[in-house]
Amino acid sequence: MAWFSKKKKQEEITSLELSMNQSFDMLKYDVSGVKSSILMNNQNIYQWLQFLYKRIQEQDQKIKELETKEKPAEKPLIEHLSQLLKRRTEPKPPTKISTFKEKVIQKMTRNSKQFIKNTMISLINKYQRISAYELKQIIVEEQKLTTKSTFYRLLKEIEKNSEISTLKQGGDRIFISSVYVKN
Repeated sequence: MAWFSKKKKQEEITSLELSMNQSFDMLKYDVSGVKSSILMNNQNIYQWLQFLYKRIQEQDQKIKELETKEKPAEKPLIEHLSQLLKRRTEPKPPTKISTFKEKVIQKMTRNSKQFIKNTMISLINKYQRISAYELKQIIVEEQKLTTKSTFYRLLKEIEKNSEISTLKQGGDRIFISSVYVKN
């Protein structure tokens, strides 16, 4: 019986060894299959990388060609734009007309107070008799030569003028030209 049990154990061990060998063989087969699929995937990835690298190089080459290649319509446009930029940055020489205008404007602004006073006096002489309100309407409102406060300041200076007489009627001041008074 001992021999029988020994033989039975021996058969069990052999059966286990056989099962283990089969399991390891299947594992080897599975691992080799995974290994071969990894190698195939790596080859596919490598082929794709090569393909994409070639495409990138082709695209870069086309971009360089387009950058160096000048289109006929773009060249005059670029030259025109660069000339416009040069013109804007270059100082313009003064012209006789603009300097004459500038001198006239300077003289008027320099003598603007006197200019406005002379205008007011000429209006008084023209109308011979005019109220301060009517004069203000012409100088300040219509012609917009000065502000209301400056107008009244200049009016006080004109009152001191010997050629102009002032008369108060009610609340209004009337300015009378000396030419009108003599007649």
